[in-house]
Amino acid sequence: MQTWQVANPSGPPVTIEGEDLVSAMSRHREALLAVAFPDGGVEAVQNAWMHWDKDLLDGEGAVEVILTGLRAGTEPQGRLLIHAAASAIAPDTGRPVFF
Repeated sequence: MQTWQVANPSGPPVTIEGEDLVSAMSRHREALLAVAFPDGGVEAVQNAWMHWDKDLLDGEGAVEVILTGLRAGTEPQGRLLIHAAASAIAPDTGRPVFF
């Protein structure tokens, strides 16, 4: 089991764990949605895209997950920053992720 920290602008970091990053995200889906959409959540996630960016988190690098949700006929955008190395996702150039 591996552990990752998710930056939480509204409070302390959220810890997720799993066999790999994607399984950890699936296992902790509700907590991650609460971080990505702090103003009321979403009814569903329409799209999710993740990539690694070396410039995030003060140059430490992070996996960034951009989410498009569905809520009351609108498509709010959410974002997660996960403290993880580029090797946590393959390829690190980005890919859609089931969320």
